[in-house]
Amino acid sequence: MAKEQLTLARIRTARPPAGSAETTLYDGGGLALRVRAGADPKAPPLRTWQYWYKRDGQRRRIGLGSFPDVSLADARRKADDFRELLRAGITPTPRRDPQEEAGGDKAAGPLIPRTVNDLAAAWEAAYLRPRHKDGGALVMGTFRRHIAPAIGKTRLLDVRKLHIVHVLDGLARDGKGRTAASVLGVLRQLFRWGIQREYLAADPTASLRKADFAGKVRSRERALSPDELRDLAARLRGTRRAGPKGRERDIPVLPLPHQAAVWVTLSTLARVGELSRARWEHIDFDAGTWMIPAEHAKNELAHLVHLSTFAVRHLRHLQQYAAGSAWVLPDRTGETYLDVKALTKSLRDRQQLDAAKPRRGRSTQRAALLLPGGPFTAHDLRRTGATMMQALGVEEAVIEKCLNHLQPNKLVRTYQRAELLPERREAFLRLGARLDELVPAAATAHLVIGGA
Repeated sequence: MAKEQLTLARIRTARPPAGSAETTLYDGGGLALRVRAGADPKAPPLRTWQYWYKRDGQRRRIGLGSFPDVSLADARRKADDFRELLRAGITPTPRRDPQEEAGGDKAAGPLIPRTVNDLAAAWEAAYLRPRHKDGGALVMGTFRRHIAPAIGKTRLLDVRKLHIVHVLDGLARDGKGRTAASVLGVLRQLFRWGIQREYLAADPTASLRKADFAGKVRSRERALSPDELRDLAARLRGTRRAGPKGRERDIPVLPLPHQAAVWVTLSTLARVGELSRARWEHIDFDAGTWMIPAEHAKNELAHLVHLSTFAVRHLRHLQQYAAGSAWVLPDRTGETYLDVKALTKSLRDRQQLDAAKPRRGRSTQRAALLLPGGPFTAHDLRRTGATMMQALGVEEAVIEKCLNHLQPNKLVRTYQRAELLPERREAFLRLGARLDELVPAAATAHLVIGGA
């Protein structure tokens, strides 16, 4: 029969013929609607979607749900999915959505992705969430900001290289070369995963290079000089008057917990995510150590940080601000940790080269922390600490251990297992002593609450 012969009007008015309890309407391509009379003759009949197919010479049926819960368009989509599986030699089985079974109203995604958005949703559920610590939030954030609006609704069968170039060229024209390189990396991973699953036959990003859109993407080398660290400490002491008339108060240039976090990051070489997720149970002030659990570390290896007097002083500041929370950097509720991007964003907002351009809802002190050497990131503080260790005569192998870097050579990594704990402790203490010279306690006395 001809496909798509059913209409919504026909479905809504369908009734079993006189003298019969049920009838079947056909939409073509194996999709059928079973119409059955209920116990109450005045009530609407029961209308159930089915997909009919043949396997091993026998006719088989799969229920697709009831109308109107499953619309005509949804039923056709599900039938198309099952048809694709049959062509691939796979016996189709109905997939149940846990939310539907629990009474939720969220519609299940297609069994076979048909658009770029569908493919990304399948990739997120099957690959990113189980393998990424953030559940794929960072990767999917890039997808939703830069890819979905441009080509998300494009059918996978229609995606060509020109679609990818359209997205990347737009970013490059806006001066967002590094973003273009990141977007290309996300698209390449997405399409290669789709090829592995046989959702598409070719990678439309093949032969495209990041350098074609971003130029030569160089790794950052920014490290703050000793003079810049002194300058930074002075700038962080700054305040501005704000508030209703008669109730003005001094607002610090950077929230005090963020200021203390800057100095902890610098003195421990910790990553921002490691500090954001840290709990007080991981820190032993008596032993002078901070144990970063494997699940918090980028390389998934537990890491021991030795705390200098400098690091302990600023961790004590954070302990005051935490006000009893289990988290070293709690959010406003105290029930969970601060967003891992919060420190990065607050530093970036106060280092704007175009300081006159207003940004709604962001800090007005747009150049307050802009140092002579240019903008720096939270990760640059980690690089600065490692650079200072090197200047203090610490061996490279020890610095790499302090950074919790994996030895790139697998053979060397396998046979050289020394943790160098005494050397690492000495390195952290040297770094803390140097930081005490550059930024003594008096330079950060404003971080103490109520003279505690």
